[in-house]
This record gives sequence, C-alpha cells and structure tokens, in this order.
Amino acid sequence: METAESQQIVIIGGGISGLSAAYYLLRSAEAGGFPLRVLVIEREQRLGGKICTDVVGEQHPFLLEGGPDAFLAQKPAATDLATDLGLAQQLIGTSPAQPATSILVHGRPRALPEGLRLITPTRLRPFLVSPVISPAGKVRMLLDLVNPARRIPTDESLAAFVRARFGTEALDRLAEPLLAGIYSADPEKQSMLATFPQLRALEDQYGSVIRGTRASSAAAPDAAGSQSRTSPFLTLQGGMGRLVQALADRLHGHIQTGRRVLRIVPSSRPLSHYQVELDDGTAVEAHSVIVAAPAFVAAELIESWQPELSSKLRGIPYVSTGTISLGYRRADIHRPFAGFGLVIPRRERRSLNAVTVCSDKFAGRAPSGQVLLRVFFGGFRNQHLVDASDGSLLDLARRDLYDLMGIEVPPVFTRIYRWRQASPQYHVGHQDLVAEIARLSPPYLWLSGPAYYGVGIPDCVRQAKAAAEQVVDQVLHHLDVSPAL
Repeated sequence: METAESQQIVIIGGGISGLSAAYYLLRSAEAGGFPLRVLVIEREQRLGGKICTDVVGEQHPFLLEGGPDAFLAQKPAATDLATDLGLAQQLIGTSPAQPATSILVHGRPRALPEGLRLITPTRLRPFLVSPVISPAGKVRMLLDLVNPARRIPTDESLAAFVRARFGTEALDRLAEPLLAGIYSADPEKQSMLATFPQLRALEDQYGSVIRGTRASSAAAPDAAGSQSRTSPFLTLQGGMGRLVQALADRLHGHIQTGRRVLRIVPSSRPLSHYQVELDDGTAVEAHSVIVAAPAFVAAELIESWQPELSSKLRGIPYVSTGTISLGYRRADIHRPFAGFGLVIPRRERRSLNAVTVCSDKFAGRAPSGQVLLRVFFGGFRNQHLVDASDGSLLDLARRDLYDLMGIEVPPVFTRIYRWRQASPQYHVGHQDLVAEIARLSPPYLWLSGPAYYGVGIPDCVRQAKAAAEQVVDQVLHHLDVSPAL
C-alpha cells in the first residue's frame, strides 16, 4: 500500500465541523509562526454537509436552504467565526415586523401567546386568552407554580419532565412540536439533561419553572431588552453556504473531496500515530486525527482495533429528515398564518412537521410578489417519507398546504432535499454515553460534530475549535510557543 510521506493533521469530514477545525488549526499555526500541515478529506464532491444553499432563477432568483437556514445568535461561536472570516457585514436577522411562530390547533394555525419562553408562560393575560391550550390545560400548567420541585439526580425524558411540571396537554401541544421538534426527536426518549438542562435547573433552583423563568428575566433586564430589539436567529445575506465558501477559500490546498476513508489504524512510523487508509489504496500518515463525521461512520473507521469504543459510538442513534422548498405567487396564498413559522404537533396527524415562510423570515429569499415556502418532513414521526418518491412527497405537501394555507395552484418550482441518517438523537443517558466515549477515545484521536455536545451550527463550531485547541496543545507541547486560537 502506497503511503503519503508528509506528517500532518488529518480531518475526516468536510462539513461545518471539519472545516471549522481545519480553519482554527491553521489560524493557530499562522498566529504562532510554526508550520502545521492540515488535510481535510471529504467523501462527497460538495463541502458543507447539511449546509446547502441553492439559487433558483437568474434575474429574480429564489434563495433556498436545503439544511439549516440560520443559527442562534445567543451562542457566539458561529457569529465569531463569521466575523473572523470577514462576513460580519453580511449577517442579517429575522424580519422585525413578523411574530415568530404559529402552531396548528385542531387544524387551524394559531399564534403562540406573547411571553412564551420555550414552553413556559411568563405573561399571564396573553397565556390565559390564547386558544392554543384548553382551560383545563392552562390550569394544569399553572400548577407548576405550586407543585414542589422533584430535584431528581438522574436524567429523564423530555416527556417525563413536561408531564410532571406542566401536564400532558402541554407536552402534546407545545413541547413535542417546539422542543422535540428541534431535534426531530421522540420526546419519550429525548434526554432532558442533554437538550434542555436549563429547565431542570430552574425547577431545582426556584421550585417552579415558571417562577424561575420570570426571575431569570427580571435579573437580566438589559439582556431581555436587547433580545426584544434584536433577532434571536442570524443568517448571511447570500445564505448559509457563504460561511462554507469562506472557509473553503481560506483552506485552499488543504481539502480533498471525492475521497472515502476506509479505516483509521495505528501507525508504526516515528512521530506518526495513525494511518488513514483511503479507498484508492493510498494512506495518509497522521500525527493526530479529528473525525468530524457521523458517530456511526467514526465507529466503522476504528472498529478493527477499538471495538468497545466503536460499540459505544453506534449507541448514538440517528433519524432521517427532509425538506421541500416551494415557490408561489403571494396572491396564491389565501390564508397566511401569523409569523414566519408554523409548527405542527404530532397529534394533528399531518404529513408535515412544520412550514416556514422563508421570504418573510429573512430578506432576499424570493423576488417581489413571490413567496418561498419550506416544509419539513421525516424525523421520528415519519422517517419512511424520506424514501417516498418525489411525486408522492409533493402530493403530500400540496395537500397539507391547501388545508393549512388555502393554496390551490401548483408551485412555480419545487426542490426536495433528503437527509438520510443525518440527525443524531440525544436519548436519555446521552451525557453518560458521551462521557464513556470520551474516556475510551485513544490519544491523538478526536471526535467532533453534532452527535456529542450540541446539534446546532454554533455547537459544531465550538466543538471543532475545542478539538483544534487540544490537537495544537498535543502536537506542539514540545515547542516554546503559545498557540493562538
């Protein structure tokens, strides 16, 4: 087998995690004035992973996102990265004129009550007059104020927590579509401590989630005021793909696409810890390896010599999801809902999980007089739809859009995106599983990506930067250099 001679850091995966790790490694080397060879290997021809921005049309285009269309502004890692890459002036927030979200209740879109934080009511009157929750359901939710804190020491499911604090209707109407929906997850299995630990902390500290949420807001009036004036979500004027392109431009000469890694094995060469074997019969010697690929891919790459770690990695399940982008004339939408997003509880028994009016959410997503919709399907509710034909999916989407928004005419264009086995699931006990994975991981091999410590773009960037810092510390510990990340 032919073996590459150069010593280098190898990153497996060219999504946002792998590209961010490579960027921070090279930035550290440049700032510290020391040589560092970095190679990103991506099996697809396209970089970016689930970040996928497309343009439809020429003179007056639609701007589509096949995957994530934004990131949370309150988590600074993605904003910092965009700023470092010279993209700060291209960051835009959601439309200030739009309320954020509606929810489907008995077949009708209803605006969420003002003052709802995640699923916690903080303003009494809007909550009491809202039709989203029944009178009995509201009484049960308000019992959170008097029911004692449980202060349980172990993890539990999102469903168990919400039932205990707010009742079954709040789980079905609010938590399942709003909280579990973020992870495309089953709330009966979703880990509370790994996904919404702040709610458990409020229960423990204040004895009530409602009381704790209100106290936390009162304790930070400046932050609350700032949040009301700025967008909780940010994107880029030209779409999230601009972030990927900016990283790729900085990493020119350090990326190989269309190459598949078969396995990672220990190396016997001096100063090299691993050999990364490729599907063309070549191999790359690596001092350190960052695996920024799905956990089940990482498991396959190391299975021959790390069976226990491989088994643990396979313990992180994944689900498949998809989106459909559809363009319409604004005049063809006869029943627009309030806000730019409509979430659909499972109990409504619809094919779709949610609908976003992308052209209302962010500027520059559709030509004047046109509307860009994006519908979501798959996840734990109906993964099988990812394997349905294009025609079947479009029929399901158009049927729901007719019922929900009164759209009778065919769309001016459609585009379907399927993401098979792409969404990691944080089941109860996830934190313990990840801790065990970290304990079993051998030296000079790092795992990064959405399977471990957070699924959002800022989470991925933060984890990638941390992995880069640890690699630099290990590779350069013998130099009298302070790494600058």
